Amino acid sequence: MMNDDFENNVLRTEHLPQIHIEEFEKLPIRYRNIRWATCGFVALVVLLIFAALMVAGIVLEPEAMDFKLFVFPTILWMCVFGAWGLSEWFGFDRRGYLTRSRDLSYRSGWLFHSITTVPFNRIQHSEVTQGPVAKRFKVCTLKLYTAGSSGANLQIGGLDEDVAKQLRQMIEERNES
Repeated sequence: MMNDDFENNVLRTEHLPQIHIEEFEKLPIRYRNIRWATCGFVALVVLLIFAALMVAGIVLEPEAMDFKLFVFPTILWMCVFGAWGLSEWFGFDRRGYLTRSRDLSYRSGWLFHSITTVPFNRIQHSEVTQGPVAKRFKVCTLKLYTAGSSGANLQIGGLDEDVAKQLRQMIEERNES
Protein backbone atom coordinates (compact mmCIF):
# COMPACT_ATOMS: atom_id res chain seq x y z
CA MET A 1 0.00 0.00 0.00
CA MET A 2 1.42 3.35 -0.97
CA ASN A 3 1.24 6.50 1.15
CA ASP A 4 -0.42 9.29 -0.85
CA ASP A 5 0.90 11.99 1.54
CA PHE A 6 4.54 11.41 0.60
CA GLU A 7 6.23 14.41 -0.99
CA ASN A 8 9.74 14.88 -2.24
CA ASN A 9 9.85 18.37 -3.71
CA VAL A 10 12.77 19.82 -5.61
CA LEU A 11 14.65 22.54 -3.72
CA ARG A 12 16.48 25.12 -5.78
CA THR A 13 19.82 26.35 -4.54
CA GLU A 14 18.70 29.98 -4.51
CA HIS A 15 15.93 29.08 -2.00
CA LEU A 16 18.25 27.44 0.52
CA PRO A 17 19.26 29.40 3.65
CA GLN A 18 22.46 31.32 3.05
CA ILE A 19 25.43 31.62 5.38
CA HIS A 20 27.13 34.98 4.92
CA ILE A 21 30.79 35.10 5.89
CA GLU A 22 30.57 38.64 7.26
CA GLU A 23 28.02 37.51 9.86
CA PHE A 24 30.46 35.19 11.66
CA GLU A 25 31.66 36.39 15.06
CA LYS A 26 35.42 36.45 15.53
CA LEU A 27 37.26 34.68 18.32
CA PRO A 28 39.17 36.75 20.90
CA ILE A 29 42.72 37.81 20.03
CA ARG A 30 44.06 36.21 23.22
CA TYR A 31 43.11 32.83 21.71
CA ARG A 32 45.39 33.63 18.76
CA ASN A 33 48.17 34.31 21.26
CA ILE A 34 47.62 30.88 22.86
CA ARG A 35 47.80 29.21 19.47
CA TRP A 36 50.97 31.14 18.56
CA ALA A 37 52.56 30.25 21.90
CA THR A 38 51.69 26.57 21.40
CA CYS A 39 53.21 26.54 17.93
CA GLY A 40 56.35 28.30 19.15
CA PHE A 41 56.71 26.06 22.21
CA VAL A 42 56.40 22.84 20.20
CA ALA A 43 58.85 24.16 17.58
CA LEU A 44 61.34 25.08 20.32
CA VAL A 45 61.07 21.67 22.04
CA VAL A 46 61.62 19.83 18.76
CA LEU A 47 64.56 22.11 17.95
CA LEU A 48 66.11 21.50 21.39
CA ILE A 49 65.75 17.73 21.02
CA PHE A 50 67.33 17.96 17.58
CA ALA A 51 70.20 20.08 18.95
CA ALA A 52 70.71 17.68 21.89
CA LEU A 53 70.99 14.74 19.49
CA MET A 54 73.51 16.65 17.40
CA VAL A 55 75.63 17.56 20.46
CA ALA A 56 75.43 13.97 21.73
CA GLY A 57 76.62 12.73 18.35
CA ILE A 58 79.56 15.16 18.39
CA VAL A 59 80.56 14.20 21.95
CA LEU A 60 80.09 10.42 21.65
CA GLU A 61 81.21 9.79 18.08
CA PRO A 62 83.05 12.87 16.76
CA GLU A 63 84.80 11.03 13.90
CA ALA A 64 81.55 9.40 12.71
CA MET A 65 79.63 12.68 12.77
CA ASP A 66 78.49 13.77 9.32
CA PHE A 67 76.70 17.11 9.28
CA LYS A 68 74.96 16.20 6.02
CA LEU A 69 72.73 13.94 8.13
CA PHE A 70 71.25 17.05 9.72
CA VAL A 71 70.33 18.82 6.48
CA PHE A 72 67.14 16.85 5.80
CA PRO A 73 65.78 17.05 9.40
CA THR A 74 66.53 20.80 9.46
CA ILE A 75 64.68 21.38 6.19
CA LEU A 76 61.82 19.18 7.42
CA TRP A 77 61.63 21.14 10.70
CA MET A 78 61.55 24.45 8.81
CA CYS A 79 58.82 23.22 6.44
CA VAL A 80 56.59 21.71 9.15
CA PHE A 81 56.77 24.60 11.57
CA GLY A 82 56.77 27.18 8.80
CA ALA A 83 53.54 25.71 7.42
CA TRP A 84 52.03 25.55 10.91
CA GLY A 85 53.02 29.18 11.58
CA LEU A 86 51.62 30.37 8.24
CA SER A 87 48.41 28.46 8.89
CA GLU A 88 48.03 30.14 12.28
CA TRP A 89 48.93 33.57 10.90
CA PHE A 90 46.58 33.57 7.93
CA GLY A 91 43.96 31.16 9.27
CA PHE A 92 43.06 32.80 12.57
CA ASP A 93 40.99 35.57 11.02
CA ARG A 94 38.92 32.94 9.19
CA ARG A 95 37.91 31.29 12.49
CA GLY A 96 34.52 32.29 13.75
CA TYR A 97 31.09 31.13 14.78
CA LEU A 98 27.56 32.04 13.74
CA THR A 99 24.47 31.49 15.86
CA ARG A 100 21.17 31.46 14.03
CA SER A 101 17.68 30.63 15.26
CA ARG A 102 17.99 26.91 14.45
CA ASP A 103 21.69 26.11 14.23
CA LEU A 104 25.25 26.95 15.13
CA SER A 105 27.99 27.17 12.50
CA TYR A 106 31.77 27.28 12.83
CA ARG A 107 34.21 28.15 10.10
CA SER A 108 37.97 27.75 9.95
CA GLY A 109 40.85 27.07 7.62
CA TRP A 110 43.34 28.96 5.55
CA LEU A 111 44.30 26.49 2.84
CA PHE A 112 41.43 24.10 3.46
CA HIS A 113 38.25 26.05 4.25
CA SER A 114 35.63 24.41 6.42
CA ILE A 115 32.16 25.41 7.63
CA THR A 116 30.42 23.00 9.99
CA THR A 117 26.78 23.56 10.91
CA VAL A 118 24.95 21.67 13.64
CA PRO A 119 21.17 22.10 14.03
CA PHE A 120 20.10 22.62 17.65
CA ASN A 121 17.48 19.86 17.45
CA ARG A 122 20.20 17.29 16.62
CA ILE A 123 22.40 18.08 19.63
CA GLN A 124 22.29 15.36 22.29
CA HIS A 125 24.45 17.18 24.80
CA SER A 126 27.11 19.84 25.05
CA GLU A 127 30.00 20.65 27.32
CA VAL A 128 32.33 23.51 28.03
CA THR A 129 35.95 22.51 28.69
CA GLN A 130 38.92 24.53 29.83
CA GLY A 131 42.51 23.45 30.40
CA PRO A 132 44.99 25.26 32.64
CA VAL A 133 46.39 27.51 29.88
CA ALA A 134 42.90 28.33 28.59
CA LYS A 135 41.81 29.10 32.15
CA ARG A 136 44.68 31.55 32.51
CA PHE A 137 43.60 33.34 29.32
CA LYS A 138 39.86 33.05 30.16
CA VAL A 139 38.89 31.07 27.06
CA CYS A 140 36.92 27.82 26.72
CA THR A 141 36.04 25.18 24.19
CA LEU A 142 32.38 24.44 23.47
CA LYS A 143 31.82 20.83 22.37
CA LEU A 144 28.58 19.74 20.74
CA TYR A 145 27.61 16.07 20.47
CA THR A 146 24.94 14.68 18.17
CA ALA A 147 23.40 11.21 18.07
CA GLY A 148 25.40 8.41 16.55
CA SER A 149 28.85 9.93 16.88
CA SER A 150 31.71 8.73 19.04
CA GLY A 151 33.13 12.21 19.61
CA ALA A 152 32.18 15.84 19.45
CA ASN A 153 30.65 16.80 16.12
CA LEU A 154 31.61 20.41 16.59
CA GLN A 155 34.26 21.99 18.78
CA ILE A 156 34.65 25.74 19.00
CA GLY A 157 37.87 26.58 20.78
CA GLY A 158 38.83 30.00 22.07
CA LEU A 159 35.41 31.28 23.11
CA ASP A 160 35.16 33.74 25.98
CA GLU A 161 34.03 31.96 29.14
CA ASP A 162 30.77 33.92 29.29
CA VAL A 163 29.99 33.38 25.60
CA ALA A 164 30.61 29.62 25.83
CA LYS A 165 28.34 29.31 28.86
CA GLN A 166 25.62 31.45 27.24
CA LEU A 167 25.72 29.38 24.05
CA ARG A 168 25.53 26.15 26.03
CA GLN A 169 22.59 27.44 28.08
CA MET A 170 20.78 28.61 24.94
CA ILE A 171 21.27 25.18 23.33
CA GLU A 172 19.94 23.40 26.43
CA GLU A 173 16.89 25.69 26.58
CA ARG A 174 16.09 25.13 22.90
CA ASN A 175 16.39 21.36 23.32
CA GLU A 176 14.09 21.33 26.36
CA SER A 177 11.28 23.10 24.52
